[in-house]
Amino acid sequence: MKAVSILNQAALVEKLLKDRGYDVEYRRGITAWEIRDEELKSLLIMTVAAPAHVHEYIWVFHYAKRDAGKPVALYVTIEGIPYKAAIQGSGLERLEYIANSEFTADCLRKVGLNVIDVIHHAIDMDLAKKVISETEKRRNPFDRFLERRFGDICKLIYVGRHDPRKGLPLLAEAMRMVHKKWKDKYVLVMISEPEAKKYFEGLNVYWLTNFGNLTYEHTLMAMKACDYLVFPSMCVPPSTNIVCWDRVKPIEDVRVGDLVLTHKGRFRRVTRVYKRFYVGELIGIRPRKFNKTIWLTPEHPILVANITWRWTKPSKWSRYPPDFTTTWVRAKDLTTNHAVVVPKVIDREVVINSGRYLNDIVEKEGLIFAKGRNQFGAEFIHPQSKPIPCEINPSDEFLKLAGYYIAEGCQTKDGIALCFGALEKQLIKDGMNLMKLFDMNPRFRVLERNRSVIYGSHRLYGNLFGNLFGKKSHEKRIPPFMLQMDRDKLTVLINAMFAGDGHINKNGLKEYTTVSEELAISTFLAIAKLGFLPSFYDETSVEHGYIVKWKEKARTSYAKQDENYLFLPISHIERRTYRGYVYNLEVEEDNSYVAEVIAVHNCEGFGLPVLEANSLGVPAIHSWFPPLSEFSSQEFNFVFNYLLERPMKTRSGQFFIMHEYVPDMLADMIDYALDVFYNSREEYEDYSAKAIEHASRWDYRLIYPRLLDHLGVE
Repeated sequence: MKAVSILNQAALVEKLLKDRGYDVEYRRGITAWEIRDEELKSLLIMTVAAPAHVHEYIWVFHYAKRDAGKPVALYVTIEGIPYKAAIQGSGLERLEYIANSEFTADCLRKVGLNVIDVIHHAIDMDLAKKVISETEKRRNPFDRFLERRFGDICKLIYVGRHDPRKGLPLLAEAMRMVHKKWKDKYVLVMISEPEAKKYFEGLNVYWLTNFGNLTYEHTLMAMKACDYLVFPSMCVPPSTNIVCWDRVKPIEDVRVGDLVLTHKGRFRRVTRVYKRFYVGELIGIRPRKFNKTIWLTPEHPILVANITWRWTKPSKWSRYPPDFTTTWVRAKDLTTNHAVVVPKVIDREVVINSGRYLNDIVEKEGLIFAKGRNQFGAEFIHPQSKPIPCEINPSDEFLKLAGYYIAEGCQTKDGIALCFGALEKQLIKDGMNLMKLFDMNPRFRVLERNRSVIYGSHRLYGNLFGNLFGKKSHEKRIPPFMLQMDRDKLTVLINAMFAGDGHINKNGLKEYTTVSEELAISTFLAIAKLGFLPSFYDETSVEHGYIVKWKEKARTSYAKQDENYLFLPISHIERRTYRGYVYNLEVEEDNSYVAEVIAVHNCEGFGLPVLEANSLGVPAIHSWFPPLSEFSSQEFNFVFNYLLERPMKTRSGQFFIMHEYVPDMLADMIDYALDVFYNSREEYEDYSAKAIEHASRWDYRLIYPRLLDHLGVE
């Protein structure tokens, strides 16, 4: 058999073939005469997925399979995913590929390539056992050397190149956090290029050798001499408003378990809150129609669309529709050719759980009553209590009263009050009728300066409105979960608010003014969902509040929208230095959240070093990204979730999928691993044993026979 091969996996295929009595020969190229050689039984092509590499094997594949009648297999690793445009019409789509992971297979299929099988990379457990034996017999030179130099302190090791896919700056930042607690109780052993040394100055780092200087066996020995493999492969400042389930609040007030609005227009639970001290540059972006600067750390990804020449030319849209394709871009890479994305909240049935917003209540037969107590502490339903439903499916009447309350109301001791001008007779009439409908026994009173007040007596409704919509003017809000109502119901609420506290200016723009920033942000999101193009103005520096403007029949605008998003072009980008705490959120499923009103986000190779380290009994610390998640294990490795996937372009007709995270996540996991090493030695030994047992399932003699089946090898 003659083969064109790459890396150590080819050596394992060779061992397996020789064990079965075949001769193996490596070639970087092959001629038609050699393919027709009768001694050639089959052909294995091992390559990366770059079109430039695969393209030279098109004729080899077809000639061997069709003309020479020889079995041929094309085994592809995930060293980059080809662009769809790079393979169209190239002939690559007519080949049959064997992928080294399900993740690789999915990526190749997405660009139209034909994947016929998935066969994972493998390891040599015999070699791993030999390295373990040599170490136990004190014949591992790295083990003896590191023990003499550093003693029994915990040794972490990184093995890999220094390129953007490996995330060495993230590793260095994480180690600085770890260093504050553990100081001289760890050492990070590095096998990498010397250019990366600059990131690790001042840390307990020992540069063992440059990457590529050691043989494969000696690299495994270096891993075995250490206690953990570290396999590394984005924050906002405080006071940034986050759109949560029942209110908009600063990010420092968000807690694990809170529901936040994500870039998909739905609410998902916060699984982790990250806080770290940060000294450096902040990026401030100001979108058009939202005149407030939003500050983020440079690495924080933001969902954006690219502005094209068609953007402001609606007359061309029938022939050249604008491209609203979205992508995640780091704050430091944003330009004024980007438009930030405001997600529209998707429809979902809204039911208000009254008991969530009330205290001292008794629930009975679907109703809520006020609780009474006697002098002996016994509790009972207060005889004068007027009940309200346990669950309220907001009717038009409820929403209209809520809109009046948000615009012109406040909570009183016994209920609510609505304040109108004495001449706003229709609003007064509506307010009186609505209060009667909800059993509030309204009372009307005229005050000085042409003002009038309607008092409604209903303590439970008063507490519900106060806790749900805010008690006073600067606390007012539309609870974001109510933005899930359909557009007809949301229109009733907005129209009632506008009737109470809005006006139409001389340019025909509707203006809603409020002193509550929370209400202004939720109103902006509501108007966007209704299909208009709202503007947000922070006038607190010159006036007393915030203004939201919109026009029902806007002719042209820099802002654009589709069914799911509102797109706001960036008008200004600025930078400033910052020293203080920054925050980030980990959110289940969507890995994103809405900061102010815009969506922000909370390919590595196969990751064979993780499997190799496990085969030696060395647990690994890594992010839980594919394809590692296909063969690693959370039972004994120290893993954490990544925040987002981001494509990274290359110049060879392909891109990588980067699974990104913030340094805090890696630092927390290293801290946990060190704690286990020093304080739970039995647990560490158990992890080590489980790692070896797990890795044995990936021995090449178990994995690669299926690869040989494609070659017709018995």
